[in-house]
Amino acid sequence: MLFFIFVNGNGLKKILRNFTYIGKLKFSNQIHLGSHKPIVSTTLFNHVQNKLEKLGIK
Repeated sequence: MLFFIFVNGNGLKKILRNFTYIGKLKFSNQIHLGSHKPIVSTTLFNHVQNKLEKLGIK
């Protein structure tokens, strides 16, 4: 069975900027290493962050 998640622009931006996917957590405006395994490589995450910045998406 397939599930589709419909998100608006802000929801998608929140997902794309979420450090949890690379095994880190953001707490009190600081990034901390989490105890969970990353599901996205840091390289891919950084590539997406650079692309968002080039597109002017804050």
